[in-house]
Amino acid sequence: MSGESELIRLFSSLVSIPSPSGSEANVAAMVSKELSRLGIGTRVDRSSRRNASSTGNIIATVPGGRQKLMFIAHMDTVESGARRIKPVISNGAISSDGNTILGADNKAGVAPLIMALGDISRMERIARPTVVGIFSTREEEGTMGVSFLPRGNGSELMFVLDSEGPVGEFVNRALGSTLFDIEILGREAHAALNPEKGANAVKAAGLMISELKLGKRRGNSILNVGMISGGRKRNVIPGSATLKCATRAFDTGTIKRAIAEVHAAARKACSATGCTYKLRMVTNDGAPPFRLAAGERAVRLARYAASSLGISFSVSSRMATFEANILAGRGYKPLVMCQGGMMPHSTQESIRVCDLSDTRRLIVEMARRANALR
Repeated sequence: MSGESELIRLFSSLVSIPSPSGSEANVAAMVSKELSRLGIGTRVDRSSRRNASSTGNIIATVPGGRQKLMFIAHMDTVESGARRIKPVISNGAISSDGNTILGADNKAGVAPLIMALGDISRMERIARPTVVGIFSTREEEGTMGVSFLPRGNGSELMFVLDSEGPVGEFVNRALGSTLFDIEILGREAHAALNPEKGANAVKAAGLMISELKLGKRRGNSILNVGMISGGRKRNVIPGSATLKCATRAFDTGTIKRAIAEVHAAARKACSATGCTYKLRMVTNDGAPPFRLAAGERAVRLARYAASSLGISFSVSSRMATFEANILAGRGYKPLVMCQGGMMPHSTQESIRVCDLSDTRRLIVEMARRANALR
């Protein structure tokens, strides 16, 4: 395998193209162009119509044997696109110029996957599995593009490229995430003339929050009220308030108990203030807890391939939620593949060139070893 300079060029070009969530079309066009240059055909699914992205997921297939091996890397990043990213290469690492993020999350998955698909396409067809590369949308914000992939049957070997951590580390357990909104309905009244006729929705919201244990909770679960809004004028008793909330946990029972606790706190606050409330689940953004057993085929393939390359192998849990959570809920058995990188989502973000190269090598090695897996 050769072409480290080509990999650096590709990664640098990709991060230079703004692709905030929902605006991935320009980077998708480059992904399709690069794959076409390597002789790999692509198609665009129709998910953009349903998740408000400027493009659907890009799906590339390298035909091979009956075994299907799938890799997913999301194209969007957390930057706004207001300032262009300027990659800087120094001492074997790539960073931004310090004014923006770098976008290694997740173009450090996109670039090696493109190059690896080219490498795999040059293998003897009988010796390789059918390899599918999916370049997805809106992982960072909104309804993830992978939510609209066809359902799996568990027979596929699937790897999600998306996490800081050393190449060779894989994540087999992650927090499920449930998003929900609470609307508190009170009654408006003039704050000076007749406040007693009002029912203060903002006060009810405050009382509800004071009843809840927010932040990290038992069993490493999370409950958070991230946004609150309400009222319309300084001299009017607020007749409504909206809270945008999230809970995360490693099991669905803990998530259900957290939501029940929110219901109880909301009922108590509304009883004390004369308000009512509605709790609405943001169902399209829900992601179930994800856990893959150590004996599953994807874990064994990852260990086998890493060992073959002399890369240290490990599995871990993360206090995070990935596309893998969505995919596990759709019948797949995904494993998250770390790809190096440091300080994602910050202006100090960076990645070593060797991590880009090792991610590419590991993808190719998994394709080389997949057919021998039992």
